[in-house]
Amino acid sequence: MDELSAPGVSALRQAQDTIIEHSLDRISSAHDFYRTLPEGSRDQIAAVARLGVTMFVDSAENPSTPLAPSQIFSVAPAALTGVITLEQTLALVRTVLDVVVDEAPRAVPAEDHDTVRILVLTFGRDVGFAAAEVYARAAEARGAWDARLESVAVDAMLHDAPEDAATRAGTAGWNGTGPVVAIAAKTTLDALGVSRLRHECRNLASDCLVSVRGDSVLIVLGDSSAAPGSASKHSSRDATAEQLVDQAAMQVAGGLGGSAVVGPVVSGISHAGRSLRSALAGLRALPGWAEAPNPVHADDLL
Repeated sequence: MDELSAPGVSALRQAQDTIIEHSLDRISSAHDFYRTLPEGSRDQIAAVARLGVTMFVDSAENPSTPLAPSQIFSVAPAALTGVITLEQTLALVRTVLDVVVDEAPRAVPAEDHDTVRILVLTFGRDVGFAAAEVYARAAEARGAWDARLESVAVDAMLHDAPEDAATRAGTAGWNGTGPVVAIAAKTTLDALGVSRLRHECRNLASDCLVSVRGDSVLIVLGDSSAAPGSASKHSSRDATAEQLVDQAAMQVAGGLGGSAVVGPVVSGISHAGRSLRSALAGLRALPGWAEAPNPVHADDLL
């Protein structure tokens, strides 16, 4: 039941090109987003579909050969993950599978109908997992690159000219022009902790940069007045943008689980270095005040 007969394999191989052609036609007719893609992206998706059907037939012909579904996506560069979403990719996979499920049983002898359906569904499941893995790797790579850009931007704020620091911040995704505040904290975060920290910062502030350095972390927050989880929800309507971003910083710092110092609010990202340096100086001076609250403003340590 789990292997096709020799006549079934031969018939499936003969029907392969027709199944591929019908799959591409179905993709084009069923998915509006596919038709709006650039020609190069459509060609890459078509190549994935062709290889997928070919690999399915190969696996039916040689069931003892280990299957590597992730190879299906080898013909499309990782950049394609930035063109269509995982949801769209899985929709395309389902469309191709629907065509194979419809046409493969009609191509093989009657005694192979059930077997070919089982093989299609099993192969489709493996391809779905492979697609998720491809997108997970792409997301991980983008996350690592984004983290590197944020760390470089924070370094520039500490050591470079204000104009260069602002440029680096823009490269790391900083868009705002409002007030800015920095946090320096002694805390150890694993990958999950860093992810949660970034999520909280982006919920409280319109812009954020996070730089993890061993047992410490540096955070830069932008104007929080327009952020979805802004501290303004818990503040007076008369609170200024400077007060709101300071409140957001104190909230973030309070959840870090270690000693944290919040620098002074500055007028914009080009001046963030001053807030960062104050926060770091405060963190170094913190042991001198045993009763200091946590978190604490750098100015209070003076």
